[in-house]
Amino acid sequence: TNVFLARQAGLNPHLLTAIDDGRLVALGEGRHGTHTLWKFRGVQFQLRDSGIPKAIISSDARICPQYPPEVMQAVLPLVLHDRPSRVLLLGLGGGVPLATCLRFPVLEVTYAESDAALVDLVRSHAWNHSAGRPFDDIRLTAIPLDPALTLAGRHQPWDVIISNADQSALASAGSCFTTEFYRRAARHLAADGIFCQRFQALDYGPMPLAVLARTMQTAFRSVVFVETGSGEYALLATNSPHGVVRDGLVERLQAPQVRDVLAEAGWDWSMILNLNTLDHDRLAEFAAEAGDAINTAGNGRLAYRLPQEIIRWAPKAREIQARLGPRATRFLNWHNVDGEDPDILRRLGEVAGLRNMMVAEPDQFWAYRKSVKEQITERPRSMIVPVKGDLVRELHPIERRRLDYFAALGDALRNHPPDPEEIRHVAGYAFPFDPLLSYFIHQEVAELYARLPERDLEAELPHRLHSVYFADGQDRSVRNVAAALVLLSEHPQAAPDPAARWDHVNGLLQMLQLRWQTRGAVPPRSSRIVLNDIEQSIAAVEAAFRTLDQLDRDEHIPHAHWPARRHYLERTLLRPLRTYRSQVLPHHLKRLRLLEKSSEVSPDAI
Repeated sequence: TNVFLARQAGLNPHLLTAIDDGRLVALGEGRHGTHTLWKFRGVQFQLRDSGIPKAIISSDARICPQYPPEVMQAVLPLVLHDRPSRVLLLGLGGGVPLATCLRFPVLEVTYAESDAALVDLVRSHAWNHSAGRPFDDIRLTAIPLDPALTLAGRHQPWDVIISNADQSALASAGSCFTTEFYRRAARHLAADGIFCQRFQALDYGPMPLAVLARTMQTAFRSVVFVETGSGEYALLATNSPHGVVRDGLVERLQAPQVRDVLAEAGWDWSMILNLNTLDHDRLAEFAAEAGDAINTAGNGRLAYRLPQEIIRWAPKAREIQARLGPRATRFLNWHNVDGEDPDILRRLGEVAGLRNMMVAEPDQFWAYRKSVKEQITERPRSMIVPVKGDLVRELHPIERRRLDYFAALGDALRNHPPDPEEIRHVAGYAFPFDPLLSYFIHQEVAELYARLPERDLEAELPHRLHSVYFADGQDRSVRNVAAALVLLSEHPQAAPDPAARWDHVNGLLQMLQLRWQTRGAVPPRSSRIVLNDIEQSIAAVEAAFRTLDQLDRDEHIPHAHWPARRHYLERTLLRPLRTYRSQVLPHHLKRLRLLEKSSEVSPDAI
């Protein structure tokens, strides 16, 4: 999409391959098309099938988050089911749902994938350096069959079946959205089993969702649609009398493995309770409005209409919102979830507070200290515990842990230089995920490492990158990006592998460009601060250019055409920053002259 928009805007064709930091890593021929694997942000891979996005994988979730919809298609059924044991994954994709399943205490995970070239590409490139290495897990079994044909075999009861289908408009995925497919999946579910299918609806209006709702309801007793991202849905279904949403959901969400997996996507466990959902009855009403259509292998309704729906020019997101918005609810409002629980509501408030702090105080990460301390001292949580036969009110464990963190941070900040062991102790408080602390702890730790006489650069870099890539999409901070660029440019030992350093620097340049674009929508508060940020950014970009110029001469680094990429960045990042500086500087000097004149006027003359 970005390439089409850039071409439509008149960008020179030879620059179209340089508009982002993507670098082609691998290419191979699969069963249905050409697989390509592209690297972004140093550690993030995008898998494409004949140019169509297929999956997004982060090979290091300490640095760059996993794409939430990839994770949610596995987390949701495994959390909604009260005791999952056997899991069947139909379609490997990029391996993220598979790796997520293996993080849960299940006995068996089986995946069906007939494209051997895809499996080899994912194993050898996207997951070869991953700490988890999911393909080495002894619980894993591979079936070299087409996902749709896998269900046509003998009946085996599965607690969870996950359909990781391709883009629904592709001919190869058409059979995964039919009545016949859903009925076979229902037959393979255990008595309380849950089926889940990812559906990407970014280029669709309401019609495909309505057809799928009615189609799934012909095979399942209960169907629930959950919005997991912009244009992303998890289609959940079951024939169990207990339904999809079962008792004990809140407790299961707080299990250690759930919190760890969600934290790698930048989510807190409470965020699942706030997702938009449509239950069985509301979906039936919605489908009835669309004509009660059903998609079968015989009529090929979706196979025929989805390509037309993609090219239809209309405000499709607004159409979906108008049709589904009034019917949507949240897990928090289901009858077997206590939506008035003060701990849940407070946790959701803290998640909202995290985003507000990121957006409201760009480049002032330390502002969170005051906010969190005020909450602990002015609105502390407590709990009643039995002590020697009496009931005593004590500070809540979460609040106690936050106080312990500030004590550890204070000890590290008071020492000049800080002790490395104290820095590692502070870093340990980032886990388990705390919405008010975890994100900011990484920035604190990075700054503490920078104060060491002999900096541990390899330990500092992941924390700096985390603070960049785990930020909210509306974050306007540029100093943390500039600091990471300078670190990589001036200290090659921070990323000893030249190819990794190339990818990190290129990805940070892309992020700096996005941050300044976001800043353009918000009036600056202070010309002095803006000029300082511009100077830091220009210096970081120039240092990055020198680094990439040098790396470009290394024949062992396979990369995109750097001269075109440099020309594009000069045009869209460096040149606009210099122009902006020339516009802000006269206003700043004028303001300084006014302040000087006002200071010369005595109080008696006023």
